[in-house]
Amino acid sequence: MKSNKPKTRDELLQEISLLKQKLAKTENLQQVLHAANQQLQATEQQLRAANQQLKAAEEQAQVAKEKFKKAALLRNAILESPRKIIVFALDKQYRYLDFTSSHKKVMKEIWGVDIKPGNNMLDFIKNDTDRLKAKTNFDRALKGEHFILQEEYGDENLKRSFYEDHYSPVYDENKMEIIGLSVYVVDITERKKAEQALKESENRFKALSEATYEAIIITDKGFCIEANLAASKMFGYQYQELIGMFGTDLIAPESKETVKQNMLSGYEELYYAVARRKDGTTFPTEIQGRMFEYKGRKVRIAAVRDITERKKAEEQIKKLSTAVIQSPAAIAITNLQGQLEYVNPEFEELTGYSLREALGKNPRILKSGEHPMKMYRKLWKTITSGQTWHGEFHNKKKNNELYWESASISPIFNKKGEITNYIKIAEEITEQKRKEQIQKVIHSISNAVLTSVDLHDFAGIIQKELNTVIDTTNFYIALYDEKTNRFTFVFQQDEKDNFSTLPVDKTLTGYVFRTQQPLLATEAVTEELEKTGEIELFGAPSKSWLGIPLLIDKKAIGVFALQSYTDKNAFRESDIQMLEIISHQISLTINRKKQEEDLKAALEKAKESDRLKSAFLANMSHEIRTPMNGIIGFVNLLSNTGLSNLERKKYEAAITQSSERLLNTINDLIDISKIEAGQMKVSKTETSINRLFDELYNFFKPEAVSKGLALYSLPTLNDKEAVIFTDENKLHGILTNLIKNAMKFTKTGSISFGYLLKGKSIQFYVKDTGIGIPEKRQKAIFNRFEQVDTSYTRPYEGSGLGLAIVKAYVEMLGGKIWLHSEENKGSTFYFTLPYDTKIPKKTDKTFRKTDTSHQKLNTQNMSLLIVEDDETSYYFLETILKNQFRKIYYARSGKEAIEISKNHPDLNLILMDIKIPEMDGYEATRRIRKFNKKVIIIAQTAFALAGDKEKALEAGCNDYISKPIKKEKLFRMIEKLLTE
Repeated sequence: MKSNKPKTRDELLQEISLLKQKLAKTENLQQVLHAANQQLQATEQQLRAANQQLKAAEEQAQVAKEKFKKAALLRNAILESPRKIIVFALDKQYRYLDFTSSHKKVMKEIWGVDIKPGNNMLDFIKNDTDRLKAKTNFDRALKGEHFILQEEYGDENLKRSFYEDHYSPVYDENKMEIIGLSVYVVDITERKKAEQALKESENRFKALSEATYEAIIITDKGFCIEANLAASKMFGYQYQELIGMFGTDLIAPESKETVKQNMLSGYEELYYAVARRKDGTTFPTEIQGRMFEYKGRKVRIAAVRDITERKKAEEQIKKLSTAVIQSPAAIAITNLQGQLEYVNPEFEELTGYSLREALGKNPRILKSGEHPMKMYRKLWKTITSGQTWHGEFHNKKKNNELYWESASISPIFNKKGEITNYIKIAEEITEQKRKEQIQKVIHSISNAVLTSVDLHDFAGIIQKELNTVIDTTNFYIALYDEKTNRFTFVFQQDEKDNFSTLPVDKTLTGYVFRTQQPLLATEAVTEELEKTGEIELFGAPSKSWLGIPLLIDKKAIGVFALQSYTDKNAFRESDIQMLEIISHQISLTINRKKQEEDLKAALEKAKESDRLKSAFLANMSHEIRTPMNGIIGFVNLLSNTGLSNLERKKYEAAITQSSERLLNTINDLIDISKIEAGQMKVSKTETSINRLFDELYNFFKPEAVSKGLALYSLPTLNDKEAVIFTDENKLHGILTNLIKNAMKFTKTGSISFGYLLKGKSIQFYVKDTGIGIPEKRQKAIFNRFEQVDTSYTRPYEGSGLGLAIVKAYVEMLGGKIWLHSEENKGSTFYFTLPYDTKIPKKTDKTFRKTDTSHQKLNTQNMSLLIVEDDETSYYFLETILKNQFRKIYYARSGKEAIEISKNHPDLNLILMDIKIPEMDGYEATRRIRKFNKKVIIIAQTAFALAGDKEKALEAGCNDYISKPIKKEKLFRMIEKLLTE
């Protein structure tokens, strides 16, 4: 099936190059044919000369024969024979009867004897072999045989002569008795030379004809008398089959008459005809014939050229020409000076310059001035060296509108390999660039949550980032305040207005907020809204105003708007779609930033007392653990999204690993109170530092690449030496916190982490080229619950505890931590750990197969109540348990759980969340136990603090499980409780 996909520039160039090679090959064939024709003419001349000589010799021989016959003893004929004819007669004893003077002379010159009548000729032949040969020939004639022999002689100078000997018996006068023999010798050297020349000429002709790809056919009165190998291959006939065929039998019916007339008339101009092969298939040809003399008669030689490929090439060129004209890519061809010689319609459409306007111009008419001259110099250096340049241009149209294009510029070569032109194939990527820029804006805005100090600072970053894709000279973000029913300006930058708040009613901002739809308000739109009473003018009037609602869970929380006081075309409809994409991220990040600020306030309060601190940590645990329950729970229940198995396993492993690492960090945050009380447990295991470094490098590499930072992992020990006995989770948490801080505070440069073995300790370090830390704050950053100056640092995970936890972990593992830092140059954090390589033979690590015994427990006839206020957590539990129980009930509060338990006394199992509305899980359990002592109740909680399990058991629960809940662990617990 033929593809309709447009061909790339490289494919088009390659096809054009192949076509040129085919055309060049055709021209070479024409030259070969011309040379063959010239050689053929020379051969014809040699043949004519040889024929004339042969004819003269034959005529001389014929005269001699006639004279010899008429003479009784051939006397007169012998005496009158010319020099090149020798005649002699012998009797039966091989004695000379008579001879010509030419024979006498030859015998003198060659044999050195002076012969006389009566001499025995055999006496003069000294060589036995030659004498026997002569006697044999003489005897044949004496027996009455007439025969002719040809002999070759050569002298010491390698001069070769050829003779033809005619042997005949000689009869008496009555012709009754043989009385002797006569030998008539003719010198045929010239004839032999002519024949050799003819043969060589024919061989040369054949070699030339066989060397060409064209079919060479010679016809006599229309019938084929000679053909070359190419003719056999072209028409599919054997050579023997071609000989004798009529020429027009090789022609298709539609061209037969034309070929026949040209053959009969001796037409010598080039013409076209359709030929036919032996198998009946036809093909286009180019024929040129001429008449010439061949072997003494007028014949016609025709050169037939198969032009199928050329026809295809011409058709292909036609298609390519059409493709260039109709190409969706903009194509331009220049001369060596860079002047435009051709542009296709897409170029005209893209740039606004017509072909007439573009011809003779330099492509610099499209320059926007945004690219450095260095780029153009490199471009010219590349293409003038015969290479192809690839790159992007931010160019300017005829109407001064800017656009982006992805271009390839290549040289065009002639047959000699010389550059004659340059061709540019470009595709507009303005929209693609816009999308890329939007993604960068979204990414920058997302990162701004970590780098900004407060909401105003964050909004300023939004304004700056948006300015890269749209004019934000006049820009504001207004959040809705339910208490005052007014908008509060988080950020405002305006050339004319300066408000701290804004009413909701009768304003453009309020209109967007109420409708929850974006609005592009031109002067006409604004006037129409005023007429209908939807709005009233508030502030300075603008030529163009664009407002986008900020939505969270389909609920408006505010509006961000842009306006121009001078340009009515400052914003377009296409900007709305772009800003809607960005607004979603802005809404999320503003909401997150606001939550961060709320969290900061909570942290400040937490400093006042240990009670507030513990409450804050418990609340943070719940707020993070609950969504994490859904994340980790569903990681192994991902539906098919089109990913390959390998990709899905890879993603699942990454998500699970990241989630569990985060959970470990949260557990440590919750246990910070245990650190102060000296109750934090240290669980040492066999730990591979190099493996840990590989995990950290792979985890942080994508973030580093997205920020343009270089990331280096620098281990110094081999894998065997890098195994120590320590708490792997805490070491991981230390390094993760330090690298993450480096990522936050480094905008350019690099981040490296490594270690060195120093005596009995390992010294770890994390180095960055970030903003650095003021000397006066370097000691404070390790204090618990104390935030660093916001102009240099930001809260770690919103808690301000990151480095405090790091310090606590290091000290718990038997090490110490310190830093070296310089403002605007970077920081290096160091910490040491004991180099303890003695791994106990028995550790508290155990390995066992996953317990699948729950599959053997029959719970199909049992009923279950899930008490959970978080829908995601409920959905996860319902998903993994729905095939295990006959009926599953769902309660969102403590009171609802009690009511369902009363209505269904046959309940077998209750999964009771602890933090639920109206009544907590402990109290709900106590009340259920008053009327149902048998039902199994398992407490599930996201608090996971010390003493929680004891509280659950005291309230009447049978067991306790902490979130995130793992499927296998829950099944084992259910099986154990239901079978006891």
